[in-house]
Amino acid sequence: MGMKAGSAISTFITQDNFVPYFNNSFKPGIYLGLNSSFKLNSKNNFKLELLYVNKGKDDNPDDYLLVGKLSLDYLSVPLLIEHKLFKNLFLQAGSEIAVLMNSRILYNAEWLNTNRFFQTFDVGIVIGLAYQFKNRLFLDFRAIEGISRIQNGLYGYLPDFDTPHGRNRTIAFGIGYQFLK
Repeated sequence: MGMKAGSAISTFITQDNFVPYFNNSFKPGIYLGLNSSFKLNSKNNFKLELLYVNKGKDDNPDDYLLVGKLSLDYLSVPLLIEHKLFKNLFLQAGSEIAVLMNSRILYNAEWLNTNRFFQTFDVGIVIGLAYQFKNRLFLDFRAIEGISRIQNGLYGYLPDFDTPHGRNRTIAFGIGYQFLK
């Protein structure tokens, strides 16, 4: 059992990366939470985490659409297999299931609630590396590619058909501490 925290940069991508409405800029965010690691054998571990993760994207407002800083707050559960590559270096791979807790967009210096425009659940594929120090500290780096549609229409302002439905894309770097080995 342990805890971890770090930074995440994320963006909101659309199918086929068709982006007439979004400029694909990355938004900085944070994550923090708890993790557990269970030894499967001498080379493999199963890792379970419970994290608060802030995702979204940063756009410059334009004259025609409601576009700005989009912030999506998730309660995320990564389920990972860690494979020991070298003495203290692990390859991580698995999935992430997340529940949307809150979504909002900053427009004209005001935060607007956008919960109804986004799906409640998000699913992603995770791949990364972790380095375990001898003093129970660890560093990890991972990429999370969303595989589920997270929006209802284009921010909800267009009908929910024939529109590019967005997915999350996130890169995270963090530090953690294992209380128990």
